[in-house]
Amino acid sequence: TSFSPAQLVAESVEGMKLRAEEKGLAISFESKMKGMGTSDSSETSDSPMKKEIFRADAFRIRQILDNLVSNAIKYTDRGSVTIQAQVSEILGKPTLTLSVKDTGKGMTEEEKQKVFQAFTRLKSAQGIEGTGLGLSITQELVSLLGGEIILHSTLGKGSTFIITIPIEPAPMEESQEMAPSEVKHNPSPDSAQDKEGQNSGSHQVTDIKKKPEFANHKILILDDDKLQLQLLQEMLRRIVGDTWQVFACNHVMDALTTLHNEQPALMLMDIEMPEMNGMDMIAHINHTHMMVVAMTAHDTSILEQLLKAGFDDCLFKPFSMEKLSDILGIESQP
Repeated sequence: TSFSPAQLVAESVEGMKLRAEEKGLAISFESKMKGMGTSDSSETSDSPMKKEIFRADAFRIRQILDNLVSNAIKYTDRGSVTIQAQVSEILGKPTLTLSVKDTGKGMTEEEKQKVFQAFTRLKSAQGIEGTGLGLSITQELVSLLGGEIILHSTLGKGSTFIITIPIEPAPMEESQEMAPSEVKHNPSPDSAQDKEGQNSGSHQVTDIKKKPEFANHKILILDDDKLQLQLLQEMLRRIVGDTWQVFACNHVMDALTTLHNEQPALMLMDIEMPEMNGMDMIAHINHTHMMVVAMTAHDTSILEQLLKAGFDDCLFKPFSMEKLSDILGIESQP
């Protein structure tokens, strides 16, 4: 995917500002990328590092950054969260380096050794509600992109997570054709409620329907991306614990069987399934007594089409735990 690292980082930070402000935290970012922040004078104007548009999995990078920033805010009671971004050459290859620094609780040496293990709950996290996606999954995403993640942390002073991800300069014609506003990753909003709120001129989420009433506590999620399924299951686990049954499918036929056998009250469906697209799927199933929410990496222009097709709502990837909580009618913690 072609994308602007500068715009991706800016949108991620902008999307987290309200959460930081609600806790009285300062959130800021610094960059050495073209069009944002300072520049490195050692690089020539025609250097690959001066290009604004690169190629990489922007969707995954946004997930990683959003999760690290979300966790930093969650673990920080006072002070600040600072995001730094730079594109440079490492071992002769263009590399995106992102760092997320907080002035939060920090970790002990023992905790630093365990933090990337699945389902680890740190002593310093006692009394804190769910903290976004697990860092073990974040590490898995970074590895999937061929990158590395490094942690520096001091108990009582805060933590810094640094990730490096290889990227490639976009072809010249692609860079020229692609204006910054056309970068192919999703800005906010990340749900239909957000879009409705924007249209009304409000900065607050505007409900387009009443708090949902579910016939049961069963959720079916359908996505052909197994890692995405794992991410979503982890998000749901942190939101609802064991109060809901979650059925995860990555094939349409498995989902249809589960729909018949379990009759869930809520279905979260990726609309880009290879076997059957979302429009065909929604027409194929009986969803009279079930809320069906689309999940997509498309921009928000597709929303009206989805609602007309029969979807009740849409989550625009990458979406936050807060938006998923909104779908469930569960108030998330600030």
